[in-house]
Amino acid sequence: IGTGGPFGAEGPIIATGGALGSLIGQIIHVTADERKILLAAGAAAGMSATFDSPVSAVLLAVELLLFEYRPRSLVPVALASAVAAATRSLFAGGADFSVPTIQAASLTTLLVYVLLGAIVGAIAVGITRAVYWIEDMYDELPIHWMWWPALGAVAVGIIGMIDPGTLGVVYSN
Repeated sequence: IGTGGPFGAEGPIIATGGALGSLIGQIIHVTADERKILLAAGAAAGMSATFDSPVSAVLLAVELLLFEYRPRSLVPVALASAVAAATRSLFAGGADFSVPTIQAASLTTLLVYVLLGAIVGAIAVGITRAVYWIEDMYDELPIHWMWWPALGAVAVGIIGMIDPGTLGVVYSN
């Protein structure tokens, strides 16, 4: 985040919510598993309150932080997310992003979506491999690892000079 990379609002709010959950777990002296659940609950609550998305916040927290779908971990995360969404509605109203009414798609349209999904999935595999390749290339650099984030910041800066629209959260898109 300090290098200006594209983390948007999700990264900081998830990290802040997770840190608060973990801090509460340290204050009340719970087990390591329970502290992990509190961390995930805080992260989900932060995302839910920020984006008014309680269900996706729970799924994200479970997928990225818990790696399990057991009731003892899923229920506290879901409750924290629901309370955060309700609190947001109380103070801030509805969602920040309006979604227009979408008409039912035809069978042809659905087939195009399936094809498009397969193409985008293949592209995603290529991008993921490219990212890992770039990370591996950092090991070959003749500079200390401490300078790697600065090198990334220079790359982000050059891209931002070419297209300033890539800097920021670009919610307008």
